[in-house]
Amino acid sequence: MSHPLDSLIIQALKNVVDRELAEEAEVREEIKQKGTYWAAGEIWKLRRQVASLRKQREEWARER
Repeated sequence: MSHPLDSLIIQALKNVVDRELAEEAEVREEIKQKGTYWAAGEIWKLRRQVASLRKQREEWARER
């Protein structure tokens, strides 16, 4: 007999996977509508934002 938490954990993981698959489908649809050049521009902007945030975090960590 399985532990009651087992089914709760399985359901929680299933919910995470379902949500991620739905989000992925939305992104694919958006790329289909707006095109790959748009998607490449979005990726480039996100990479710059991540780099900036990492730099800020490093500076903040040095100050402490």
